[in-house]
Amino acid sequence: MGRLHVFLFMWCAHVLLMYMVDTIHIAVVPPTQIMAGQVDDEPGSFAQAMAYNEFKELELERRKKARLQAQSEKKVFVRQVDQYGRAYAVGRRKSAVAFVSVWPGEGKISINKQPLRSYFSSITRRDEVIRPLVVCNMLFDVDVQARVSGGGMMGQAQAIRHGIALALQVCCVVWVLGGGCLPCLFYTFCSSPSPNRYTHTQRYNPGLRETLRSWDLVRRDSRVVERKKPGRAKARKAFQWVKR
Repeated sequence: MGRLHVFLFMWCAHVLLMYMVDTIHIAVVPPTQIMAGQVDDEPGSFAQAMAYNEFKELELERRKKARLQAQSEKKVFVRQVDQYGRAYAVGRRKSAVAFVSVWPGEGKISINKQPLRSYFSSITRRDEVIRPLVVCNMLFDVDVQARVSGGGMMGQAQAIRHGIALALQVCCVVWVLGGGCLPCLFYTFCSSPSPNRYTHTQRYNPGLRETLRSWDLVRRDSRVVERKKPGRAKARKAFQWVKR
């Protein structure tokens, strides 16, 4: 008897479903009528739901095509320096900030008016500073002048490295009063490197962009020390727990 009951239930459900399909006519409204407001105003109607889903699919397809087209269009970066051939950039790492200027020279690197060897006694930190120049084979082709403050010695070295990489290749945007950004066109004829001229970034050689990006020298490393929490010895370290 159990199998017979199941068979009768399934047969009745099939008949009922066929009856509903034959008798109920669903009018699918095109998305153009949705935008024109020509859809039935009955809230929650099935026609509205179907039309909205179709409109959503078309919109997603349009956005996907637009994104692919934007990716296919290659950006063109133009070399932009001042009248003396210098490019400027700001590099940051942890709490250190470095104002860097690069120009054609013989490979001299000055940091806070001191030679590289005098400012950084550690070979590891010197390697961090000159890494963008070594990667681009420009160690003896340009001179670098940096003014760095804040943070420790390794943070300052990595901030200078970031500034050199940006000055060599990155695109140029300047923030102006009142908000917004403008292309750096009126900074082309800077006369001397002063603090207020480091608010923008210039390009020394845009062709080095892909090389520096492949070595991950352009991205700003946003990692910082995690703050200490109340009730903890440090950020996550807990005090020794004693049962009694």
